[in-house]
Parts: sequence; C-alpha cells; structure tokens
Amino acid sequence: MTIFLGQMEAMWASQPDLADRDLRSINVRVLIAEGDHEEVIRRKDTLFIADSIPASGLLLQPEVSHLSFLQDPHQLPRTS
Repeated sequence: MTIFLGQMEAMWASQPDLADRDLRSINVRVLIAEGDHEEVIRRKDTLFIADSIPASGLLLQPEVSHLSFLQDPHQLPRTS
C-alpha cells in the first residue's frame, strides 16, 4: 500500500464529519458538484450532503474527476 493510499483510507474512515442536523441548518442556496470520475470524495458522501442541505442542488459532471474546475471549467455554472 502506498503512503498516499494509506492517508486516503484514514481520511475516508473519519471524514466527512458532518451531522445531518448541521447540514439541515444551512439556509443558503448551495450547489454540490462532483465529477463522475471522482477519486477523492465517495459518492455516498456527496449524496448525503446534497440530500441534507435543504436548498441544495446536485451537479454530477461527466468525464471529469476531483479537479473538474481545471479539467472542464465550462461545466460549472458561472455566477456574477
């Protein structure tokens, strides 16, 4: 096992450390974005966060990974 993989497994065992009640208290619009080739964040955690925040949207971006904002920035909505 590589050092990096060991560090990732340790992170996955303890993160995210978010309580449903805390996420439900967020009262602003939030967009949860994840690449369909995500290698860092587990999909179940992304879905938990998106399901728990009342005013959230979910964007699953095709053909990108954790660095989607660099790989294909045009997939992300622009705000101004």
